Amino acid sequence: DNNGFISAEELHKALGDEVTLAEVTNYLNEFDSNSGGKLELAEFQSIFAPVEATPRQEAASRWRRLPREMAS
Repeated sequence: DNNGFISAEELHKALGDEVTLAEVTNYLNEFDSNSGGKLELAEFQSIFAPVEATPRQEAASRWRRLPREMAS
Protein backbone atom coordinates (compact mmCIF):
# COMPACT_ATOMS: atom_id res chain seq x y z
CA ASP A 1 0.00 0.00 0.00
CA ASN A 2 3.06 2.26 -0.43
CA ASN A 3 3.27 3.18 3.26
CA GLY A 4 6.94 2.19 3.55
CA PHE A 5 6.20 -0.93 5.60
CA ILE A 6 5.29 -4.51 4.76
CA SER A 7 2.75 -6.28 6.96
CA ALA A 8 2.42 -10.03 7.38
CA GLU A 9 -0.81 -9.89 5.38
CA GLU A 10 0.85 -8.07 2.47
CA LEU A 11 3.79 -10.48 2.44
CA HIS A 12 1.51 -13.50 2.64
CA LYS A 13 -0.48 -12.22 -0.32
CA ALA A 14 2.74 -11.73 -2.31
CA LEU A 15 4.08 -15.20 -1.50
CA GLY A 16 0.79 -16.95 -2.16
CA ASP A 17 -0.19 -20.35 -0.83
CA GLU A 18 3.39 -21.56 -0.46
CA VAL A 19 3.43 -20.36 3.16
CA THR A 20 0.70 -19.81 5.73
CA LEU A 21 -0.10 -16.45 7.27
CA ALA A 22 1.03 -17.86 10.63
CA GLU A 23 4.44 -18.80 9.16
CA VAL A 24 4.85 -15.36 7.60
CA THR A 25 3.87 -13.67 10.87
CA ASN A 26 6.37 -15.75 12.86
CA TYR A 27 9.22 -14.98 10.49
CA LEU A 28 8.29 -11.32 10.22
CA ASN A 29 8.41 -11.04 14.01
CA GLU A 30 11.98 -12.38 14.00
CA PHE A 31 13.11 -9.56 11.68
CA ASP A 32 10.92 -6.78 13.06
CA SER A 33 13.54 -4.82 14.99
CA ASN A 34 11.12 -2.31 16.52
CA SER A 35 8.32 -4.83 17.26
CA GLY A 36 5.84 -2.75 15.28
CA GLY A 37 4.39 -5.79 13.50
CA LYS A 38 5.72 -4.65 10.11
CA LEU A 39 9.00 -4.70 8.20
CA GLU A 40 10.47 -1.49 6.89
CA LEU A 41 10.77 -1.57 3.12
CA ALA A 42 14.57 -1.22 3.19
CA GLU A 43 14.89 -4.17 5.61
CA PHE A 44 12.64 -6.32 3.45
CA GLN A 45 14.59 -5.43 0.32
CA SER A 46 17.90 -6.35 1.95
CA ILE A 47 16.54 -9.75 3.00
CA PHE A 48 15.15 -10.60 -0.44
CA ALA A 49 17.60 -8.81 -2.72
CA PRO A 50 19.19 -12.08 -3.97
CA VAL A 51 15.80 -13.48 -5.03
CA GLU A 52 14.27 -10.46 -6.77
CA ALA A 53 13.91 -12.14 -10.15
CA THR A 54 13.08 -15.67 -8.95
CA PRO A 55 9.71 -17.40 -9.11
CA ARG A 56 7.27 -17.13 -6.19
CA GLN A 57 8.03 -20.69 -4.99
CA GLU A 58 11.75 -19.96 -4.69
CA ALA A 59 11.05 -16.79 -2.72
CA ALA A 60 8.75 -18.69 -0.35
CA SER A 61 11.31 -21.46 0.06
CA ARG A 62 14.06 -18.97 0.87
CA TRP A 63 11.77 -17.19 3.34
CA ARG A 64 11.26 -20.47 5.22
CA ARG A 65 15.02 -21.08 5.40
CA LEU A 66 16.01 -17.58 6.57
CA PRO A 67 15.96 -18.20 10.34
CA ARG A 68 18.01 -21.41 9.98
CA GLU A 69 20.51 -19.75 7.62
CA MET A 70 20.87 -16.72 9.88
CA ALA A 71 21.59 -18.93 12.91
CA SER A 72 24.45 -20.83 11.23
